[in-house]
Amino acid sequence: KDALAIHSIQVAGEFGETSTCGQDLAPHASCTVSVTFVPQTVGPKTGAVQIVDSASSKPQVIALSGAGTNVLLAPSSVTFPATKVGSSSPPQTFTLTNYNSTSVTISSIALPLQDLPYFALSNTANCTGAPLAPGGSCTFDVTFGSHQKGTFTSEVIVTDTDAGSPQTATLTGTAVN
Repeated sequence: KDALAIHSIQVAGEFGETSTCGQDLAPHASCTVSVTFVPQTVGPKTGAVQIVDSASSKPQVIALSGAGTNVLLAPSSVTFPATKVGSSSPPQTFTLTNYNSTSVTISSIALPLQDLPYFALSNTANCTGAPLAPGGSCTFDVTFGSHQKGTFTSEVIVTDTDAGSPQTATLTGTAVN
């Protein structure tokens, strides 16, 4: 069998693309096309990845969709360092940034009730005391601790007046002896 000639990989819409594919792909080999979402405005977005190759008279098209939001919670996930049973991890700081042209009111920053024995919030008044101005940001902290050995997951849930609400971030912590 002949190698697959990859003529082009193009992305349309508010998406970016990187690829491990070269110009030729050997039989039974594979390569990876990674797509990122880079919204420029608020609201639903569509796009596509188009791959033109020697295997077909028509390009392969992969439909893409996403939604742009104006309030960003970062980081989107945190893995806490291994923490000794009965102690607490150093705090991990989260930043909430308002990219709206108007103020946003944060009504709550919360953890699911069942996860409260393992994760704790602090300094949330930095974000919930007053509306977050356009271009403004605020921070709060999360710590991890457990009285039993194991790995625990949760999420921080920020509820606000932005159309993309709620914003969430994944938490993972491991308690060790």
